[in-house]
Amino acid sequence: MKQFDFVKSFYKASHNRDTFVADVDALVGSDPRNMRVTSVPFSANFQPATTFPSITAKARKVRLVTAYDGAQLYELRYSYKLGAAEQTKCGRFLVYEHPVYRNVFVAVTFEGGRFVQKGMMPFLRGQFPRLVVGFVPHKRLKRLLAAFRADHDFSELIVTRATQRLRLPEEGVHRRVMPIMTWPDMALDEAIDWLADHNGWFKSVRFDAKRDGYTATRVSLTRDGIISCDYLYNQVFQSFVMPVCKIHHENYNLFSNRARRDNPTLAARPLTITFDEGQFDDISENQKLIRALRVMKTTSISVLHGNPYVHVSAVDYLDGSTFDLWVVDSRELVLVPQMYASVGAIKRLVNHIFDTYAEGEVKEYCLGAL
Repeated sequence: MKQFDFVKSFYKASHNRDTFVADVDALVGSDPRNMRVTSVPFSANFQPATTFPSITAKARKVRLVTAYDGAQLYELRYSYKLGAAEQTKCGRFLVYEHPVYRNVFVAVTFEGGRFVQKGMMPFLRGQFPRLVVGFVPHKRLKRLLAAFRADHDFSELIVTRATQRLRLPEEGVHRRVMPIMTWPDMALDEAIDWLADHNGWFKSVRFDAKRDGYTATRVSLTRDGIISCDYLYNQVFQSFVMPVCKIHHENYNLFSNRARRDNPTLAARPLTITFDEGQFDDISENQKLIRALRVMKTTSISVLHGNPYVHVSAVDYLDGSTFDLWVVDSRELVLVPQMYASVGAIKRLVNHIFDTYAEGEVKEYCLGAL
């Protein structure tokens, strides 16, 4: 007997913004454990429905299949190298429009990991800097995981696979951020505490959410906001996807119109990254920060001053954004966008600092323009 195709039936049905999450939840629940749904929040300064179909690239081509109310279905044809041979594949994904945040969207697919990694994610990242994929700070991820467990009454969250990275250690030990892959089968809160103690963060983590020994859902999260699960999509959506959408909204508003040329008076609009108290009390921290900045592959770094204060000039190779970075306080790094500075470039620079040096809180610089 021919097996019923739930996904094909889902695509044929009518959806809207209000019913979308419940519809996806019902689809995943129709075949739990055998179907995974992947969600990727992103921000963009355009509407995907009008822009995606017009994008032409040799390796990737998108076709709008159906436009729902507040969502669209796309078909993506993509090519990639597998050894010496070039593979051409096709898959589908949906774009959900956030009901409140006008510039925030969620790409959703039921395709496998190869489609996500070889097709959908390269397509989305290829629209930088007009489109920016996610970034979840380690401290925020810890709060989201704790809330997920408490809000949905899980007895424990058990890591089944993780890729973590340790930030740059002392000079001469390792020159690059060190990745480590593990299958620890340990409580997630223990793993998070271990990373905090070793100045590290999760690049990706897969865990089982358990209730009294039974696995209710298997969830995976990545540092750049790729979220997938095999059951309980509504709970995962509310606990992880929506908060990452909020991060996008906050960053989009905070990072927009920061360039001097966006201001009629050409005045600077700096940002500050605030670290723990006394982060730069030890003068050796200046050199640690500079070493971390210098490993950023897409940016040119010029050190104008390194002791007793830090003044660094940065040029983004990908879109020409320029910045000055200053450390003149024991716990603050001031980021000053210059004549051109895109949202994506600011985000990439902040992410790199969080990844390779230390995490802090990004906010408006309130003590006057530099």
